[in-house]
Amino acid sequence: MIEWPKGPDLVRDLDGLLWKTRYVVEWAAGRPFARVDDGLTRKESGFVAAHHPGPALLHPVDARRGLRANDFAAPARWAAKRKPGA
Repeated sequence: MIEWPKGPDLVRDLDGLLWKTRYVVEWAAGRPFARVDDGLTRKESGFVAAHHPGPALLHPVDARRGLRANDFAAPARWAAKRKPGA
């Protein structure tokens, strides 16, 4: 589990990237990770593709609807595909 840093409550960096994205990629350090978030954009996908050598799932959530069954199932399916022997 990630412990978020204390500090300013910034939603996006100056370049339009969510502040959490850089932090997650650094924390993952090349390990596989899945992220479920209502603020994911192409910027986040591009940043992760360019800066994270391992597998990553970025699963967007519709903030107006909240978490739905697929928002739990998609990361579970993704993780199951990465298990040895799966």
